[in-house]
Amino acid sequence: MAVFFLYDPGSNQGDPNTWLFTTQAGGFYRTTDAGATWSQVYKLQMTHGGDQLYRTKTGTLYAGAYQYPVRSSDNGATWQPLTLGLVYSWYMGICGDGTTLYTACSNENQPFFTSPENDGLNWTAYQGGTQKFSAEPFEMCFDSVNHILYSASWSEGLLALKVN
Repeated sequence: MAVFFLYDPGSNQGDPNTWLFTTQAGGFYRTTDAGATWSQVYKLQMTHGGDQLYRTKTGTLYAGAYQYPVRSSDNGATWQPLTLGLVYSWYMGICGDGTTLYTACSNENQPFFTSPENDGLNWTAYQGGTQKFSAEPFEMCFDSVNHILYSASWSEGLLALKVN
């Protein structure tokens, strides 16, 4: 469960009164009046883990969620599950490097999945699936200077993957 402020003044996207509240069992809720009223905008829950939200340069939002990660191209007003190339699971971590999106699911021995940020709908296993997790990725972050994808996991601690 988390609250996200859907405003990025650095890129002039969103506004300071629009927030997203995600729940483990009740879906996603959005306010455009700084919390005075809320509307459910997605019925399935966000995972009870890392609670990550990633915004691309164009303003598209991505979030981990139950069954599949989701995306919004209207600052959180509507959400679309991302199913192409992904397995049915929990998706907690999701991040990007400005060109590529990265996610991974909670199923054991599954690969990282990637998608071009300019697409975001079609996902493939990173390097054909050769890089596998033996534990669930909890939260992910990309180090753009060193090109390393970090993932905190439930049982293995911090994992690092050098991305080509």
